[in-house]
Amino acid sequence: MSYRIVPTQKEKPGDTYPPVNLHHEVRRKLEDEHGANISGELTGFMSAKNTIFHARCATCPAEPASQGDIQLGPDWKVTKGSEAFLAGDSGEIDRVLIFATDENLR
Repeated sequence: MSYRIVPTQKEKPGDTYPPVNLHHEVRRKLEDEHGANISGELTGFMSAKNTIFHARCATCPAEPASQGDIQLGPDWKVTKGSEAFLAGDSGEIDRVLIFATDENLR
């Protein structure tokens, strides 16, 4: 089952629609269509947000304690299109990392 969610308030072009508003709107739409008792069966926004956060963290390396501890694997040095993305690395303890593609530097 899929739903098309249309923001209830008028927005200016370029405005973003906060995810919490979208979550509440989906809940209201489901409750209207399936009765108020479905609300208790739905995950709350913060719970859904935490689940997404932890799922994303599983794909990222651990946070380094210092700049010198940063280890960039090959996947972090190129774009998904296989373009070089790490434009510079000072390699020092207080290192500076520069990320850009050749296209972005032109």
